[in-house]
Amino acid sequence: VLLLWGLVMMLAAGIVIEPVVELLPMPSSAVYGRGFWAIITLVVMAPLLEEFLCRGIILESVRAKYGVVAALFLSSAFFAVLHGHPALAVNAFVMGLILGFIYLRTDSLYATILLHGFNNAIAMTLLLFGMESLTLSELLPNRTLYACVYVLAMAVFALAAWRMMSRVRLLREQEKNRPAA
Repeated sequence: VLLLWGLVMMLAAGIVIEPVVELLPMPSSAVYGRGFWAIITLVVMAPLLEEFLCRGIILESVRAKYGVVAALFLSSAFFAVLHGHPALAVNAFVMGLILGFIYLRTDSLYATILLHGFNNAIAMTLLLFGMESLTLSELLPNRTLYACVYVLAMAVFALAAWRMMSRVRLLREQEKNRPAA
């Protein structure tokens, strides 16, 4: 259920931040390549390495020293910096928050690796079909339909973010009470 929530949250977040990402320069699709090794690198190796580094090492290290909130934000910021390009960094920061939350809830890198790989597989599929720069507003030229989809995504995103913050607050309280126990 949490993986399904993660997929829905990632999709809703992507829609909500799309107008901001559109304003930023995007990297050339030539950076990624299109062959077998590009697929292996982006869909398998990048999620393995980035999740191990960002959630397994950075998030856990910061969490042990500064708590869950700092860990979530700093590991997401580091994840964003790893992606280099401004548009990718904005998206990566938001996805890092979601993946970090999934990690905190499951205590498993497998879940975040799977979600990260799925996200990258979607991006790679769009890249392979030459649709990497396609936006939802271009896909839905009817402005009313686009507005309805956007508002729905924003509602899902806001509800999920509120639930996420509530759970993080609970985790923070548990961490505060842990030394006293």
